[in-house]
Amino acid sequence: MTPGIGHACGHNLIATGSIAAFLSLVSILKSNPSIQGTALLLGTPAEEGGGGKLKLIAAGVYDNVSACLMTHPFSIPGNVPYGACMASSKFRATFTGKAAHGAASPHEGINALDAAVLAYNGTSMLRQQIKPDQRIQGVLLEGGEKANIITQKSLLDYNVRGSTLGETKVLQQRVMRCFEGAAIATGCMVEFVE
Repeated sequence: MTPGIGHACGHNLIATGSIAAFLSLVSILKSNPSIQGTALLLGTPAEEGGGGKLKLIAAGVYDNVSACLMTHPFSIPGNVPYGACMASSKFRATFTGKAAHGAASPHEGINALDAAVLAYNGTSMLRQQIKPDQRIQGVLLEGGEKANIITQKSLLDYNVRGSTLGETKVLQQRVMRCFEGAAIATGCMVEFVE
């Protein structure tokens, strides 16, 4: 993962592989007039985190498509020629507390960083009771500005994964309850954005 660039999962290879497959199919269709069909090459906007394929489906792009292929590089030990993907559900959580001076009046503050840490620790403990094919991944994006100020706002970015979207959404609700519990324990407010 390179900050500002992404997690480097091979989108350059996806595009190259897709173009190569498209050109091969066009060549086969041209050299075999008995095979009827039209080849279409599509790129996916907002492929990760934006539901690009869902937007294409909603726009009717696939309405008359008989077959659709996609390629994605990944590494599996043992030279396995194919693999399975996981469903993914992403969300962000913002904890809002109350700033206060950390030395003069900490008792007047409500610490949003404490809420974020508690939520993170709660999800870490939750990992013991999830299925082997499920994942909980999170990172703290904002956690305060100065050590001597009770943190008013914290922001976490989370990704929950599972074998099916249904199971993933159920797991996401369990994770979000960890955040709600952290908000209650610290006196903060929590807001989710999916």
